[in-house]
Amino acid sequence: MKTVLRRIRPGIREEKKLARAVEALMNRLREAASREGLEPMLVGSVAKGTYLKNPDIDVFIMFPVDVPVKEMEQRCTAIGRSVVESWEMRHAQHPYVRGRFMGYDVEIVPCYRVDSPKNKKSPVDRTPFHTRYIQEHLRPELRDEVRLLKQFMKGTGVYGAEVRVKGFSGYLCELLVLKYGSFQGVLRASRRWKRGKSLCLEGGAHKSFNDPLVFIDPVDPDRNVAAPVSEQSLAVFRYAASCYLRKPSTRFFFPRDAEVPG
Repeated sequence: MKTVLRRIRPGIREEKKLARAVEALMNRLREAASREGLEPMLVGSVAKGTYLKNPDIDVFIMFPVDVPVKEMEQRCTAIGRSVVESWEMRHAQHPYVRGRFMGYDVEIVPCYRVDSPKNKKSPVDRTPFHTRYIQEHLRPELRDEVRLLKQFMKGTGVYGAEVRVKGFSGYLCELLVLKYGSFQGVLRASRRWKRGKSLCLEGGAHKSFNDPLVFIDPVDPDRNVAAPVSEQSLAVFRYAASCYLRKPSTRFFFPRDAEVPG
């Protein structure tokens, strides 16, 4: 594990560089957003301390719920374009700005500041709650366990909730480590998962789901965090986990290491 961590965990110099970039970016965004009466929030893996080397920096611009959607999108776009370089527009639940800042890829995304995930106006409104939940519950010593799980999933081709992958999101990796306590704990547990396996961290009633894997979102019990995971991605992960536990190898994390030049 130490060999893998040396390759995926940012070193002290990179952490200092990232911290300087985040501080400068947030200062610039606070200045631009405050003129609009708005508030930026650092989210994602950088905010949660679970990032790998060369991470993206994700920032949400939080708007009052009475601001119309189109106005929110236009104002966030203007703020993002005024701060980042080489910007371009991307589209998800809302249009957002992607660009560069001090050597890092940055995404500036609009959302509504809601008092509860149940009152969300769009799916991205949950993200600040996800960030706070992991910040409050993931102990510092577990961050490397999350890094190992993320890299293992990258190496086996099942990391990412986007349609082309239909795999495990970073947030799901964090929840799995919270559930099972370690990278290897997740792998061992996965061997017992059957289709429709339902996992949770918080008690209480929640919806039922007909997905290959279910992990109830601790901040929104009506949502399955594992909904994007396809049957194939789940099967690949379980098989890779079983193989790794029988015979550990860095090739599961870095498959190109196993390639033989022609």
